[in-house]
Amino acid sequence: MEYTERLKNLWKCAGSTLDRENLTSIKIDSEKKVAVASDGRLIAVIDVTDLLEPEEKSFLIPAPAIKAAQQLLVTERARFRSKADKKKARPVFIRSSEFSVTVFVGQSHRGVSFDLPTGQFPQWEVVVTKLEGYKFGITLDASLLIRLTDALHNGIVRHQGVSLFVKDEASPIIVGVESDSKYFALLSPMRVQQNQPTPFWIPEV
Repeated sequence: MEYTERLKNLWKCAGSTLDRENLTSIKIDSEKKVAVASDGRLIAVIDVTDLLEPEEKSFLIPAPAIKAAQQLLVTERARFRSKADKKKARPVFIRSSEFSVTVFVGQSHRGVSFDLPTGQFPQWEVVVTKLEGYKFGITLDASLLIRLTDALHNGIVRHQGVSLFVKDEASPIIVGVESDSKYFALLSPMRVQQNQPTPFWIPEV
């Protein structure tokens, strides 16, 4: 499959514990044509239909292979100065075999090989089911949620939790800290369509 920075960004959702290689890797599911990352607490799934090669089998990309592929991509692009010329850079590929994964540039098929991770990848299909039984969906600006978490936890965002209290699709969402009810914030759902009304609690201009 072809490596792109989409996989690097997805890898941010993978685990970082060195003794659990299966969680520090990215799962390539060729049947569903998706890439999956999980640290045991969250799961992220992206479409990689355009990156897969015909008849490619499912496999795990180990963390060292992801780092190597990203470095090769950066090095290859560095050969060209202008943004337009960077499009001439050769693509980076990751190819799996029975016991290893190889990272290479262009069509050389010769590159750096890495052992496949040990252990089984989480059964993400069991958790990620069809959106049945959910009453409605809310679209949030994730950057705003991070800012609110930062404010409620005095600048300590890492590994801090907040509770979301949702009434319906249009009402403001209450973001609270369970340990102290005096600390809370309001977050307005994003208006996906421009013609949606302004939230009732914001004054009209």
